[in-house]
Amino acid sequence: MNTSIKVVDPTGKPLAGEPESGSDNSDSRSSPAEKLSSHVDATASEIASDQHEEPATLSSSSQTAKDDSKESEEDQSQKMLRRFVRFEQRESVALMILAGLAVLYTLFLTRAIALPITFALLIAFTLRPIVRVLKRRHIPNTVGALIIVFVLVLFSLVAIFRVLEPAQQWSADAPQNIKLLKEKLQPLREKFGGISKSSEVIQDATNGGAVEPISVQIKQSSLSSNLAIMSTTGNIIGSMVLVLTLSFFFLAYGDDLTNSALHLMSTYSEKKRAVELIHGVERGIASYLLTVTVINFLLGVAVAGSMYLCGVPNPMLWGFMAFSFNYIPILGALAGGAILLAVSFLAFDSLLYACVPPMVFLTLTTIEGNFITPSILGRRMNLNPILVFIALIFWGWAWGLGGAILAVPLLAITKIACEGFERTLPIAIMIGDTRERGDPS
Repeated sequence: MNTSIKVVDPTGKPLAGEPESGSDNSDSRSSPAEKLSSHVDATASEIASDQHEEPATLSSSSQTAKDDSKESEEDQSQKMLRRFVRFEQRESVALMILAGLAVLYTLFLTRAIALPITFALLIAFTLRPIVRVLKRRHIPNTVGALIIVFVLVLFSLVAIFRVLEPAQQWSADAPQNIKLLKEKLQPLREKFGGISKSSEVIQDATNGGAVEPISVQIKQSSLSSNLAIMSTTGNIIGSMVLVLTLSFFFLAYGDDLTNSALHLMSTYSEKKRAVELIHGVERGIASYLLTVTVINFLLGVAVAGSMYLCGVPNPMLWGFMAFSFNYIPILGALAGGAILLAVSFLAFDSLLYACVPPMVFLTLTTIEGNFITPSILGRRMNLNPILVFIALIFWGWAWGLGGAILAVPLLAITKIACEGFERTLPIAIMIGDTRERGDPS
């Protein structure tokens, strides 16, 4: 008879290793060694899983560090690229400034050649539409250019001969006229004589009675003065011949030169775009210069007629002066008014009436400059007054009187040329307002 001893826990639960009641004894019964072995296996599997998770965590952290380093490298490369771009921009601006200074210095040194070429180009731009009109009537460019230059020479000779005789007379009578002008201005000098005497007394007091230096006058012989006049006249005639010759070649072969330049472009669209731009700029320049020339001619006629009515001698001379000086804004009108004031003092006995002709001249130029020319040319050709004055100063310094005459046309041509390109449109806006009236933008 088998007896079994069952050890019971005081709580009534079976001890560890004993099967629970109601379970299958044959399947669930296991030894303590087996229990310990299974526990050890579970612990080992947990350790192994922890070891597998730890390299995964390390790999993810290393990947994050690599990504951070890559982003930092990209940021550094972008910063370096921005610095390089800024450096290149500064370098390009510096190169542009140096190139501009070199061009200006070259223009100053080559003014004896550059001035006639510039005059010829302006004449060619102005009269080229006439050559094209003649070509449409089956007249070759060479013949059309020859006709235009011949007419231009004819009008120039007529104007020169009409003006040359009174100009020579005024030049010959200059010493007598200056003496007569001093005599007529003697009453004004007496009124201001007290001021001059006071200034002389103050100057003597400050000098402490110092001995005045002896003035030495060197008289130039009449032969050398005549040679100087002949040299100046020869230079003027030579420059005019050069201008007319270059104008003929630009008018006759300007289209051929343009076609030769178009061969440098590869595609048909580029050539078409270039031709459209060139013709647009030419039309704008021709329209501007022709309009200004006609306005100046009419102003010269008005000045000549008014001077004739006022009784000023040689009215044709002063009309030609008004036509030429009106190409120089502001300064031309002031210079013409001063010359007419001196001429009126010589021509009339009354000082009060002598002020009438210059006042009439200044009134006509003011009406033309502020009302007639802006209404004809429109707002599109308005120029910045500051830039106009700067252009007058610069071109007058570089090329003398001829440069002062060309200053405003060159500034207007620059504006028209810059309007034809999108990249240079801000320059055109800076030179003058390009918006039409009523355009709010």
